[in-house]
Amino acid sequence: MVSFRCLDDISGHISGEIDAMKWNPKMDLIVLSLRSGDVIVHRLVSWQKVWHLPKPKLKTAADDRKSADDKCFVRDMDWRPDGKILAIAYELDIDSSDANDGKSCLVLHDVETSKMIHKIVIDGQINCIDWQQKMTTDSDSFGHSESSFDLSKNCSAISPFITLLPKANSVSKGFMRGNRKTNEDNLNDMMKVENQKTLNVLAIGTENGFIELYAFGVYKIAKLFTANTNPIKYLALSSDLSIITAWIESRAEENQTTISQYSMISYNLNVLKQRSHQILMISQIYAQSISLLSHLNETMREIHEAWEDVMVEIDSKLSNYVSQHRSHSKSDQKDPNDNKIPLMADEFLELLVLGNASDSLEKFLNDLTDKGLKKLGHSIELAYSNIQKLVVKNVERVLQHIYCHFNALKGMALWEEKFGDVGLDVMSVNTTLKNIGSFLLKSTELQQVIDNSMRNVKAFIRWLYTAMVRLLNNESSQSELTKVSQQDIQFVTEFIKENFEFESSANTSRPSSSNFTLERVGQYLKEKDLTSIKSSINDISINPWIQYLNDRPNLTITDNKTLLLYEHKPNTSFVGEHKLLDQSVRQAFTGPFNVITQSLERNGLRSSLSNLVTIDSNELLKVNHVSDLNLGYFYTSLINKTKANKLFIIRHSIGTQCSVDFVSVSFQLNGTHLAVIDCQFYTETIISLLLAERESNQSFLVQMPLNLLNNNYERIISNIYLTNPMTVELSDVSPDSGLIYRSLDNMVLLSVSGSRKVACLSFASKRRVKLFEMDVCEDEEEEQDSTGIIDLNASAGQLPSDESTSFKDISTL
Repeated sequence: MVSFRCLDDISGHISGEIDAMKWNPKMDLIVLSLRSGDVIVHRLVSWQKVWHLPKPKLKTAADDRKSADDKCFVRDMDWRPDGKILAIAYELDIDSSDANDGKSCLVLHDVETSKMIHKIVIDGQINCIDWQQKMTTDSDSFGHSESSFDLSKNCSAISPFITLLPKANSVSKGFMRGNRKTNEDNLNDMMKVENQKTLNVLAIGTENGFIELYAFGVYKIAKLFTANTNPIKYLALSSDLSIITAWIESRAEENQTTISQYSMISYNLNVLKQRSHQILMISQIYAQSISLLSHLNETMREIHEAWEDVMVEIDSKLSNYVSQHRSHSKSDQKDPNDNKIPLMADEFLELLVLGNASDSLEKFLNDLTDKGLKKLGHSIELAYSNIQKLVVKNVERVLQHIYCHFNALKGMALWEEKFGDVGLDVMSVNTTLKNIGSFLLKSTELQQVIDNSMRNVKAFIRWLYTAMVRLLNNESSQSELTKVSQQDIQFVTEFIKENFEFESSANTSRPSSSNFTLERVGQYLKEKDLTSIKSSINDISINPWIQYLNDRPNLTITDNKTLLLYEHKPNTSFVGEHKLLDQSVRQAFTGPFNVITQSLERNGLRSSLSNLVTIDSNELLKVNHVSDLNLGYFYTSLINKTKANKLFIIRHSIGTQCSVDFVSVSFQLNGTHLAVIDCQFYTETIISLLLAERESNQSFLVQMPLNLLNNNYERIISNIYLTNPMTVELSDVSPDSGLIYRSLDNMVLLSVSGSRKVACLSFASKRRVKLFEMDVCEDEEEEQDSTGIIDLNASAGQLPSDESTSFKDISTL
């Protein structure tokens, strides 16, 4: 006879009360959320801790540091159906500096590294999530006729030309949280969706009555409003993605007592079921494009940091001169109302043309020393060189990859037979392609400007070095004087005019203690328009192509289906082009979101059943669900965890005909009523129950086939909580029925995995768990019930004395 076997016992290292547990659907992993806000992943074998996420601490608005007092707790968790990603919903935005901004967030973590790969910020508090993958059936149709092209067998969202492109280099510093270094092999697929063959959808239910759907947990494909602002307490997606059910709580006063009334609303998701392959392909391109944009954002941050580093060093070197010079100038002022102070450009030009240096400039050069001057020049050249490398090896290569993905997306948008009704807009795609081309042209322009500026910097440093040698009468370095040519003098003059200010101003373009800005390059790293566009790509006299395009503006016009040439925007900065690209990439994917949302709003409502369950407001309702596509039913279980007097199972029909019925069940053992403490569907045909005898605190783990209830379902007419339940007497159930049970110690939480054939139960303290292997023969069962206990509160070598014999020494693992 099939029974349960307790697994070997291993001691744990984690303290804290368990709030929820959930098994990985594909791997031998289980995730636990603690009441403290920590999240821990353990392996089934030897109860090995895989990784641990400490509770997030919110940033304070005052100093941007994490506050130990502001804790962000876990609202819900779920695994992606392939088990590679864990979704954690927090009650607050973990990166927000304002805990009262009304936002929450959902974070996706890579199961292998525990690193955050994506974050979704939600308006309002997240109450529940559900992540389901579409199960394919023979009746699924992806075409309009029998002879039409089958997307499920012949198409891929990944362009074959991607493999021919050069790989974008990873940058030195971390990406997102955890200071993670990006891997060159996963820059295209940070969201881990490339190998997904079937669409999966993450549903999010909020406190203010909204349902949001995300393909692969990344791409927002729909948002529904449930017609009221009452909180959604539970969401359930059917495994064929044809139905989503929401349980909504409303509160009322009855006999001077606050009660909670739960209503159930179901929506048809036929557009997801019928167009799942189209949505899958679009979502894959979106996820990969967002991954590339994230890498591009990281590269832009690296460029800014490289630039800021050199500007800080320049300020530290030159600010001393400016302070001395201004102090000297103020002491020489005859008119106290005369605030005009000779600035650095005048000093350097006088030194260049006349060979005369003021006392403060001469002292500055003496303090700077020749080594300091060469180091300063080397720092500027190194910053220029690093920016060029980042532009060539990162920015341009990322743009090429995004361009390749959007070419594939454009092909989909033009294929109206398959993608015409999912909302792809050719105009938006062409706009993005146009912005990619403009960004590439701007990167070429930036490289030309850097080349010219680097040439001028070298000439300026060489000239300043020779001036220093002459002023200090250093005879040992007279050979350096011959290195400054007439052309270098021209470069030096140009450098001084471009990078030193001539007029004092209260509002400088870049606040600096030295008034030395390197603005020729720095202007490209600001969002506002360029102030100087002197580069060969913008010079009509040496670039006749500009005049050719000016005479033929129709060549750069983007219409609905054609795109001939890419427009160069001479006044837009490098950062401005990046911002335009980011906006256009995201805008290109809003069409499917709008179409799917509108379709669900018009034709989505399937059924609405009000006030099915009424309980006291301080009582907790737990809901679970499973789909059985073979029988065509969608099951939902409900229990009142506070009173725990009976189990409700609601059965929805999956198909064109909408029928909803239910059954109410109570349990007894030898005439003694058993409370339903917890429950979860083990498979689509079996439900696992945790029952308890209140007086003795004895628990029972039960496996009950759903077919035992087939003859007891009835139509829902009114409040199902008031109906009389059918009674299941465990001692009278025939062994052939498939219902089995086992007596346990005092347990309060249950988590089962049908794919792994295991169960995890928590003791009443919620600091110890017991693991069971399900579906084993009775003669293989362990001889003692006390084995298999895992103490989450004990540390190694400090086990409770009364239970120390039930644990293995973890030092041997």
